Amino acid sequence: MVSRRSVVNMKKTFDLPESLTHELQELARKRATTIDDLATEALWHLIEEERTVPRFRLEVVSVNGWNSRTPEARGLSVSELVRRSNPG
Repeated sequence: MVSRRSVVNMKKTFDLPESLTHELQELARKRATTIDDLATEALWHLIEEERTVPRFRLEVVSVNGWNSRTPEARGLSVSELVRRSNPG
């Protein structure tokens, strides 16, 4: 079923939740295949998705921080700045 690449097979052991194991057994039976083939197919799918789906990149919008305050605000505490920004 899975023949993406011709490589030497490596035996790996995974600890899976019992519920996932039961779902895999049921799916393997339904598709007349093995859990190994299902896992291989799923991993190839994950790798292909990683290669083709663009990654979300958060735009950098940071500022110079505390030193970027206006000259008249430089000596004020944070609580004073908050108080002045919310008059009322």
